[in-house]
Amino acid sequence: MDIGDWRKKIDAVDTAVLHLLNLRAEFALAVGKLKGEGGISLRTPEREKQIVERMQSLNPGPLDDEAIEKIYSTIVTQCIRAQEQ
Repeated sequence: MDIGDWRKKIDAVDTAVLHLLNLRAEFALAVGKLKGEGGISLRTPEREKQIVERMQSLNPGPLDDEAIEKIYSTIVTQCIRAQEQ
């Protein structure tokens, strides 16, 4: 395969990732609504830590634990930002 073929594969994965990120955000919005109705804080540091640790434990690589932490911390933060809007 040449570089163009690899880029097409990357573009397809990026499209799938974007779809999944938005699906995750929709779920987070539903959770945020329930939290709001229950008077629960949107931020739950222990849950956020569990998410990162779970993803690190499932990660086969080549991304390292630091990369997974940065990626998932950003995802969680952006989902909370969506909940706040």
